[in-house]
This record gives sequence, structure tokens and C-alpha cells, in this order.
Amino acid sequence: MPNGLKSIFYSGGNNPIVCLQIHIRVGSVYENDDSGGYAHFLEHLSFKATNSFPDNDLSDLVPALGASINAYTDFDSTCYYLNLPSEQLEQGLALLAELTRYPLIREHDVRAEKDIIIEEIKQYANEPETDFSDYIQQQYFSLNPLRRAVLGTPGSVRAASADKLRTFYKQHYHPRNAFIVACGQFDEDLFKTLLHKHFGSWQSPGDWAPEDFSRFLEPIDKRSGTFHRVKHSDSEYIALVLPELSELHPFSESFLIAMRYFAIGKSSLLHKRLVETEKLCSSVRVSSLSSNLSGISVIMLNPVSNASRERISQSVREEYYKAVNMLISADDFELIKRDIIHSWAFDFESMENLAGSLASEEMLGDYNKLYAYPRLLEVLTRDRVASEILKFWDPGQICCYYQSRRKSPALEQLNPLPIPTRKPVITQSPESIFRDMDSTVRLSAAKPVEPSNTACHQFTLSNGLRLIFKPEPGRPVTGFALSTDVSQLMESETERGHNFFTSAAMLYGTERRDHNEIMRFSRYHGFNIRVIHHLDATTFRGKCFKSSLVPALELLAEIISRPRFDTRHLHMLKEMSIDSIRRERDYPVSHGFNRWFSLLTGKQSNLGPATGLIKDIRKTRADDLLRWHQLLCDPGRYALCVVGDYDPNQILDLTEHCFGSLVLSSKSVAPARAVFKSAERLHKLENRQSGQAIIHLGSYGVKADDIIENTAFHLLSQVLGGDLGSRFYRELRENRGYAYQTGFDFTSINQLGFWYAYAFCDPSDHREALSLMRSLIADVCKHGITAEELENTKQYLTGMNRFEHESVSWMAAQIANLAALGYQPDHYLEREARIKSVDLDTVASVAAQWLQPSFQVSHILL
Repeated sequence: MPNGLKSIFYSGGNNPIVCLQIHIRVGSVYENDDSGGYAHFLEHLSFKATNSFPDNDLSDLVPALGASINAYTDFDSTCYYLNLPSEQLEQGLALLAELTRYPLIREHDVRAEKDIIIEEIKQYANEPETDFSDYIQQQYFSLNPLRRAVLGTPGSVRAASADKLRTFYKQHYHPRNAFIVACGQFDEDLFKTLLHKHFGSWQSPGDWAPEDFSRFLEPIDKRSGTFHRVKHSDSEYIALVLPELSELHPFSESFLIAMRYFAIGKSSLLHKRLVETEKLCSSVRVSSLSSNLSGISVIMLNPVSNASRERISQSVREEYYKAVNMLISADDFELIKRDIIHSWAFDFESMENLAGSLASEEMLGDYNKLYAYPRLLEVLTRDRVASEILKFWDPGQICCYYQSRRKSPALEQLNPLPIPTRKPVITQSPESIFRDMDSTVRLSAAKPVEPSNTACHQFTLSNGLRLIFKPEPGRPVTGFALSTDVSQLMESETERGHNFFTSAAMLYGTERRDHNEIMRFSRYHGFNIRVIHHLDATTFRGKCFKSSLVPALELLAEIISRPRFDTRHLHMLKEMSIDSIRRERDYPVSHGFNRWFSLLTGKQSNLGPATGLIKDIRKTRADDLLRWHQLLCDPGRYALCVVGDYDPNQILDLTEHCFGSLVLSSKSVAPARAVFKSAERLHKLENRQSGQAIIHLGSYGVKADDIIENTAFHLLSQVLGGDLGSRFYRELRENRGYAYQTGFDFTSINQLGFWYAYAFCDPSDHREALSLMRSLIADVCKHGITAEELENTKQYLTGMNRFEHESVSWMAAQIANLAALGYQPDHYLEREARIKSVDLDTVASVAAQWLQPSFQVSHILL
């Protein structure tokens, strides 16, 4: 545009939706000691009040449009984004203009928002890994602006004033320092006209020039050694810190390949060594503290209880040596490049992902690079990657951080920097590994199809397996899901966790392939099968490219029918689960919810963790998995859903080929039964001195098979604690300033439903906050909701329904789950009609029945 505002847009997609984003090139790296956290503060204030919405009523308008709105601040950008129906394009652009052009930065709003932001800082400090990562960020960087926390500090936030924030706003919020991205179904000419209408008069300061960060293109903070942090926590953490190059750097893709080889994902050296083989850690995770500026990669290791620090150190040293010298076979190197390309290609599946990817490349200078990305990888070789990373991954630029309750006497053993004196033995995979990757089966030729009265085609195989196919013409990606009603609700008291460990272990090996071969096969074809454990169903789901559906379903059938339960992998899964349960105690939000749920359902309930408790996990044996698998291999209990661009006969033929030989099970099955008994004590306060009050309040709700009432309760939940316009958000956060985060959630199965409200606030406000939560719920119980609230909520849920259809994997899982539980596909397809049919009387009825104050369970964690 003439004023310098750039717009990047793509008109297309499968659904009548549009994703709008406006990016301001300002984040924490643009701040100084006096303006720490100001970019994030402005993001908050923009939602507080604007010229057209001075009373925070923007949050009421958005749901009425069937839209969702949010924002985030990063190291070098602030983004405001909207997902909305295509017919609301003008309203969406008008809202983005309000947020970025016309915020009212008022002193009383600044005072109110300070408390909210400080609660946000506290919440992150209460998350052990996030807090440890923030500590590393502050401790590692000294010269690099990446040392500045995005949220600022409590001190910088308290010192902020309306005048200071207005000055900061004027410096950074203008068209030459911003760009807009739009992806979805819309008329391009109309988009351009509306863009000029709402942003054409926006002007930049005459003396403005972009800040030059070129001196940070390579790392300037060079540190090495081992650092220890003592922190009261039941869990220990080890973090390896390596330099990470900005994506503007010509070597950045080599760094991505090297980090994937070393630490990213289940196929990485560290995961296979520390988690799978030696079982010294429960997880390996990588986070990036980098942006347009070069920074660091933080590799977080979670040691299991009593793990040897010396063994961890030695293993890290040896795997690091392999990574830094790229001691990798040609086939494994190509698989890593395939992984990256597959991730890149999947970003084109949905408009929201595409908008985000375009914006990321534009932040780096040119969105067109998104389309050239595969060519950047094609030219990379093992030798080139090794030579490019060696300069930055030498021992003099690597740190090790350790966090525990007390200082370890063997701390020096954690330092992975010295190169091993003995060269590790490198097992090269055979160069012919790709030879057997392609299936000999091909999809049958498309046949003429009779017009159907339904959006789904249904078939039943002779062995009882149900097939639902939902055509999605033009989709390059296919979603698939295989669901069964076998779940934790069928476990006896001595079988707790058997469904979880059996279904999880099935992914780690079959009679034909070990786990490594399954991983290679999946990576080669670009799909990943995972298992989801619902209270009342178990689902194997994934997505693939259209050309890879045959190998994906062949492997899925092999996993279901011919698993190999390796005791090594079972031991690994058990250790990971035990460690996860232990570490969860260090997360106040998770711990608070678990304590509340235990009060509601009782300690003997089968509605808790799918793994069972630690005592249940320890008792689980491989023989238990073999017995439980007799339930999980029964085709008569499964429903398969495929969503993609095929004809129905092709999918039927392929399903018969893959699953037709499965045999019906004769094993008797215990009926699904929810076990629960509420505690006699309905309220509990627990003081752990976490620095925040974590409040949970709830009770039982409508069952899933009461379809109309269940739908009404979902709308009621949205009114009370859903998106920005909810009663909880408006009162607890905006009007009273008690809570940074608050909401109201509802879950249901055929046996029962339960709801819970939550708020995270300052400990000094916990009584007032809980009292207000009870008051808001009691008011709805007594008086119901307003006609305007009901209509706005209907608009919001039907609008979000369109966005859920962006994911073919999500659609397949939803339809398969419902079918496994006895519902017809129409139940999924008619969700929007059910939402629209709910009236005020139905909402008032379910509110009066299920929100009674006489039986509400509350838990407060301080």
C-alpha cells in the first residue's frame, strides 16, 4: 500500500473461512531496561479498550461473529489474529484495525492490567520446565537482546505508566513496521478494497528506520561449563545448551538437520539412547530461544528416579560426538530431510497453518521463500552439514545446566563437553533400507458412484468392522482413525492401566517390524500413527498424503492384529508414566485439578489417569498385555473412518485388503462401567506456598447420551467460561482483575458428565474469587442465560465448527469415536443443527438441574 503496509494473501481452501493476522515487528528484543515487557503489555491493553470499543465490548462482538480472536508476543513480533467465517471478512479487518490503530491506553486500565500480567508471570514461574528455561535465558545471555523476558519482570511491569506505553506504541505501531496475512475463501478485489478502507490512512513517523540487528546474525554470547541451580522441587532437570543460528543465517538449515539428528523427536540419537535403550530419562525435549537473532537451543532431559548422572553424561558425550561429526548413514540423512519436507508440506493443509508459515517467512524478509524451501534442503549433504555446524558446536560453546533440590556432589560428571577419547562404534544402517518401503498394493481404479443422500458412505465388513468414508474432494491430505469402545472403563480393579499400556505398546513393534523399522517406514511415507486414550474409547489416528494411504492402513492393520510386546519397551513406557505422574505434582495447575477430581470421583475411581496409579503401573506385566490384546484385536468392536479425496469403492477395497482377515474375538467382555464415589468432604484448601491460588469448583453434569440436554450444557459452559465474552472472563478477569486465567469446562460420557470451573489468582484474592465463581454459577442456575448470550454462543460454536473441519485427522477421529460408541455419522454431521435448535428453556432446565449449589466440590491450592 502507499503507506508501506504490506499484505500477503491466499484466496482458496476447502471451507468458507478466513484467517487474518497482523504482525507488528516489535517484541522483547526491541526493549531496554526501562521498557521491559512493554510489547506484551500493549498486546493486553489493545484488547482492554479501543476507540469503538471503550468498555471492553470487543470481546462480546467476536463470538457473535462466529469468530475467535487472540494475540501473542514473541522476541521480535507481536501478532493479533482472527479466525472467522468468510462472510465476516470486513468485520475481521475492522477489528484488527481497532486493535492496532486505535487502542485507548488509559491509566486505570494500565493499573488493572498490571495485576493480570504479574499473575501470568507467576503462572509461568510455577511450571518447572518453563521456569528453568527462563532461568537459562537470563543466565546464558549477557550481550544478546534475547536475554529479555517477553513478559518483562514484576518490577518493570509495576513501573509501567500510560505515558510510557503510549510513547512505546508510537515508536513501533505503524504501517511500515507491520504486515497483514490473509488466507481462506474470499474475493481478492474486495479484500484489497477493505484493506484500503481500514488501513489506508494509517501513517508512519517520518524519521523512522528499522533497527539493525545484523550484528546478532551469529552468536555473540559464548559460554561453556556446568551450572547448577538449587530449587525446591521433587523433580530434577538437566539442560544441554547449544548455539542456534538465526534462520537468516545461511547455515540455519544445516543446524536444523543436525539438531533433528541429535535431539528432536523419537528418532533422534538422544531419545533412542537415553529414553528407549538405557531408560535413563523419561523424555528429551528441545526448545528454541532464537528469532531473527541467533540464540540457543535448550535440550531438556528429564532423568528418571535414581538415574546415574555419570551414565547420562557418558551417553550424551558419545551421541554428541556422532551428531557434531554427522556420523550418519546416507539413508538416515535422507529420512531427516524427508521429515522436514513432510512437516513443511502439512502446513499447507489448513488456512491457519498456511497463514502462520507465510508470516514466519515474511518476518525473515520474504514470504516467497516458503515455496522454495524444498530446494534449500536438496543441496545439503552430510559433509556440508558437518562442516557448517562444527564452527558453532565445538566444546567451547556448549553449556550444561542442572536443577535439583540440593547440590549434587557429582555435578562435574554432567558436563558433556570433552570429546570421548575412544571413538564410539557407529552402527550404519544398510544403504538399501528404502528398498522395501513401497507397498505392492495399489488403490483400485475409481468407479462410477451412485449419488448419495449422505455426506458419508458406510460399509460393514464380514468380520464386523465398520467403515465410514467421508469424501473431501481436492484435499491433498487424508485423515484416518480406527476407534474401539474398549477403554479403561472395562478394566477391573486389578486391571487398571492395562488398556493404556497394551495400546501404547502396540505401536512399538509387530511380528514383522521392530520399533525402529516402524519409525523408518512411517517417516519414509510421511505419516505418524498415535494412540489417544479417551475415557470411553481408544483411538489409533493419523494423517498422510493422498499417495500414502495404502502403506498407512497396511501398517495400522499390522499394529492391531500382530503386535509384538517387547518387555524392554513395556519397561520404558512404565518408567515414563511413573515419572510423568511424579513430575505432575510439581505443576500446581495439574496437581490442583487432580486433587479436585479425586474429591469428586473418589480415590478408587476408574475415571482417573489412563495409566492407573503408580502402584498399578508397577504390577503390569507383558502377560497382562497379551490378555488385554484379545479385546483390542476384535474387529467387531472397531470403526474405521477415512476422510479424503477418493471414491468409496477404492476405500472399501483397501479396507478389505488390510482388515478383512482379522477374526472376530470370542472373548467375553466386561461392560463399560464408570466407578466413582465422591468424598464426604466437599471443600479442601491445600497450602503448598506456590505463590498462586489454583481454584477448581465443579460437580456432575449431563450424560453424553442425553443428546439435547448435553448440547445445551455445552452452550451453557461456553456462556459461563468459554471465550473472551464469557461471564467468568468478564467478571473475574476484566472487571475485578482477580485472575489471569479462568474458564469453565465440561466433559461427558454415556455413564456420566462432570463440569468444573477454574481460576488462577493471587493467594490474597482466593476467597473473593471463589465466592464470585459461586455467585456467577448460582445466578445462571436461578435465572438461566439471556437470549443475546444464547445467540452469540450459537454463532461462535457454529463458526468454530467450520475451523474444526480444516483438519481431516480431527474429522476422522470424531466420526470413528462416535461410531465405536454406537452413534451414526449423522450425529457428527448434524452438530451445527443441534446447536441451533437449543432454546432458552432447555438451557435453563439443565442449569437448574446440574448447577445447584447444594453439591459442588471445590479445591484450592495455595
